[in-house]
Amino acid sequence: MSPVRAERTPSERLYALLPTIYRMRDFDQGEPLRALLALLEEELSLVEADIARLYDSWFIETCDEWAVPYLGDQIGARLKHSVSPRAFTANTLAYRRRKGTLATLTALARDVTGWPAQIVEYQSLVVTSQHLNSPRPTAQSTADLRRCDELDNIGTPFERIARTVDIRSRGRYHPGQLGLYVWRTAVVRQERSVAVAASAGCFYVSPLGQPQALWSPARSRPGLEATTELGLAPQPIRRRTLYRVLEARRQAAIDGRTLPDPYFGSEPVLRIFYRDDSGLVREVPPEQLVAADLASFWRPPAKLRYRRSGDGKTVELPVTVAIDPERGRLAFAEGETPRKVWITYHYGQVAELGGGGYERTLLATESARCVTVRDGDPDGVLQKLGDATTASSLWQGSQQLVIELLDSDRYQLGPLLVPAGSTLTLRAISGARPLLTTTQVPLPVSLGTAATLQLDGLLVAGSLTVQAVAEAAPSSAATIKLHHTTLVPGVSLADTGAPQKPAFASLTGPPTLALTVELTRGICGPIQLGPGGNLLASGSIIDSPGSLPAVLASAASLTHTTVLGVCAVIRLTDTSDCLFLGPVNTIESVEGDISYSVLPYRPDDRVSYRCQPHLSLEEPDAVIARVLAELRPQLVSRRYGTTGYAQLDARSASALRSAASDQGEPGAFHHLQQALRESNLIDSQAEYLRSSLTLNLFVVT
Repeated sequence: MSPVRAERTPSERLYALLPTIYRMRDFDQGEPLRALLALLEEELSLVEADIARLYDSWFIETCDEWAVPYLGDQIGARLKHSVSPRAFTANTLAYRRRKGTLATLTALARDVTGWPAQIVEYQSLVVTSQHLNSPRPTAQSTADLRRCDELDNIGTPFERIARTVDIRSRGRYHPGQLGLYVWRTAVVRQERSVAVAASAGCFYVSPLGQPQALWSPARSRPGLEATTELGLAPQPIRRRTLYRVLEARRQAAIDGRTLPDPYFGSEPVLRIFYRDDSGLVREVPPEQLVAADLASFWRPPAKLRYRRSGDGKTVELPVTVAIDPERGRLAFAEGETPRKVWITYHYGQVAELGGGGYERTLLATESARCVTVRDGDPDGVLQKLGDATTASSLWQGSQQLVIELLDSDRYQLGPLLVPAGSTLTLRAISGARPLLTTTQVPLPVSLGTAATLQLDGLLVAGSLTVQAVAEAAPSSAATIKLHHTTLVPGVSLADTGAPQKPAFASLTGPPTLALTVELTRGICGPIQLGPGGNLLASGSIIDSPGSLPAVLASAASLTHTTVLGVCAVIRLTDTSDCLFLGPVNTIESVEGDISYSVLPYRPDDRVSYRCQPHLSLEEPDAVIARVLAELRPQLVSRRYGTTGYAQLDARSASALRSAASDQGEPGAFHHLQQALRESNLIDSQAEYLRSSLTLNLFVVT
């Protein structure tokens, strides 16, 4: 057998087609022809794969993303912006068959925006004179104050109380008005998070101890005829609703009935686990939960009495936990003092940003030594990282060390030391949200020359101050990378939600170290870097809850970033699609270094390019006072820990919400493309709306 035939691989189809004499001569010359045909075969494989995908490109369900606009063009399904066009294109023909119906508008909004939606026909909610031929007993001019559920739903898509006619241009209660309500907030599931003890038997659900509402996730049914019902909407759980559900479950249990409910089905929205005195971990069944107002902590009785429906006999049922879903608080029954409590729950968050219990991509750490930690770090691994002697057993001669946290427990972090040329990574596994508290405030972090510290997926209640190691050169450089990490603005939060130490910076750099900070999809308090400090931020929030500047550095480059506070940078370059809620002070920046952003207006400012409100003031006949009043940014919330934190309110001027380079929303939530989705919806709904009706868009969350 010739050596050519022996070494040839099965994938060399083109080379196998050559006559043997040519392959033998090619072998004698070093096989240049074989190398050439290998390159041609790579291109052949790409062409064959493209041909194989042609059949899939015939169908909207299986085609590649680039083919969706081409298929939509065949039936006239065009969106103003190319955001989520697949579902809209797939259902366009079905929309047109059902044109003019309320269900079509609901399904259209859900497919165009990707958000749960609900349509409200206000004609049925307007008070009218009763007619004998068509009586409307529900359209009464007065509300029944004894119907608490109807009163709770006032102003929501599920309101059933009639109103008088609203004559405003965007009024809701008018025979010719339709209201389209959408839920924009994402609901994140947090698995087995450790509750924070407030007192004996009483706990906070939030790892920081601030008020946090528990949410019910979106469970809208698919299909053009499905609507978003009250129990299926992604929204906070109301105390009254949860109380009624739990009481009905207990009554059904003593009556021997099975009662379905929207909260504790096959996928419960809430699960509570605790370790009892014997050390066993138990789960609290829903029948042993009771909803209560825990504005001031109190502990419920261990048993409650109920009356059986059949024979009227009194039955006592055990109670383990009282829960306040609106404040995020737990109180165990009298006589039950658990050692540790875990809770699985849902909470509302604008986007997957900062340290949170969502799925994410981990930072690459190939060839690194990995040490896993769980259950609060009983071995004290995180306390050994600040001393070269104790840390040597962890590094074991390697220059890359990964400390991986495997759960959503609470951990205490001591001082950190990263030797020269080494990389230390502290990260949480995907889907977990551990809380790191620091032994000192601020916590010293020593970095050697060319050292790198990486924090990935962590929630840090503390302040870091960076310093160079003793043997480092005066002009040494180091790097800190914050990836999907939160350094809590104000160090930590009080039980009221207010920052505990607003005057502390979250990250401070030394004057003798050229420190580069890379902040990606994170949340951070004030960043105070030294003379050689450089900040690179992308898709993040930088917040100063006190009087400190939010950013203080020699150089910075910000993209898709929201800055809540003063930004004082000597040179600000390549900054675009940002939202500045405070003054921007630069010295060496030139015109165009800041572009497609929103920043406060100053008459002598000449460094921006196509920024708001500067761009609107360049229009002819622009009145400065009126433009500045109309283009004043409004946030849903400015306090960290609340739903809608650092998000532009939907009532803000459209010029602000479309100020980014792609006509989207500037700031940390640019990637959500919410303004573009709303623009698509407003542009496409006219085709399916009945004549003489007006559709108004309202944002629920």
